[in-house]
Amino acid sequence: MSEPHCTCHIAIETTGRFGSLAVLLGDRAVWQADLPRDRRTAASAAPGLQELLHVCRENQWCPQWIDVAIGPGSFTGLRIGVTMAKAIGYARSWPIVGVDSLAGIAAATLDSLDTQPGEMPAQQVLVGINAFRGQIFAGVFDVGELLSAPPEIPLESLSKSPLTTPLTPSIYAERMDASVSVMESEQWSELVQQMAGDPTVVFAGDRAVFPESHQGKVSGRTVSDAVGVGRIGLRLAAMSQFQDAMRILPRYIKHSSAEEKRESTRCDDESRLGRNKSPAS
Repeated sequence: MSEPHCTCHIAIETTGRFGSLAVLLGDRAVWQADLPRDRRTAASAAPGLQELLHVCRENQWCPQWIDVAIGPGSFTGLRIGVTMAKAIGYARSWPIVGVDSLAGIAAATLDSLDTQPGEMPAQQVLVGINAFRGQIFAGVFDVGELLSAPPEIPLESLSKSPLTTPLTPSIYAERMDASVSVMESEQWSELVQQMAGDPTVVFAGDRAVFPESHQGKVSGRTVSDAVGVGRIGLRLAAMSQFQDAMRILPRYIKHSSAEEKRESTRCDDESRLGRNKSPAS
């Protein structure tokens, strides 16, 4: 076993328009960087990752695995992040831990909170990000469960080939997945209104998707989302939630606009064919 604070791992987050990277020693971020906002993630991700690896070499940090946000989020952004993780994971024989994007945002938000004396501590985080076409990716996370005390990391499981060790999702991972859904804007607004009166609930994510009357309550983040991804990744790693670089895939939750259009066209074609068929004799 390895003490949590001694275990180095790197985190990649490219869920939205802009991404971030981080290096963690156990639960503590020792380096983080937001990718430049004046360049597309596709152009800035590779140089950012090179800088991360350079920092690791300079400080003699030896990463043991990669945490990567696998969704939901931007289809293009997720593919960039997961592809980067797959490439470096394959090249360096590092296993990968897939992290729910909204859980990573929730963790980064909690890291950024400045709770004042007398204030009630946060017990839940409601995260919302734009899913486009009138929909929102929504997640409700229990603080005590999300950032439970990190246990020891079973580094011996890293030496086992993930190709011969099928991933069995832990209860923690299953609960993270179950906490996230796609909502229509009306349903989302009702959820926000329902939770807005609870002082122990923190709002996080894309401010613009929250109803205007509640946008001022959305917490800002002073640490990168990659740090949140790394903190969740640590807890998943402790449960041996490692995946092989050739197997990990983005978790989109919903179809892309192109897929929805193709499915709509197929249904229309089938409907027309059904109407044109002659009645059976």
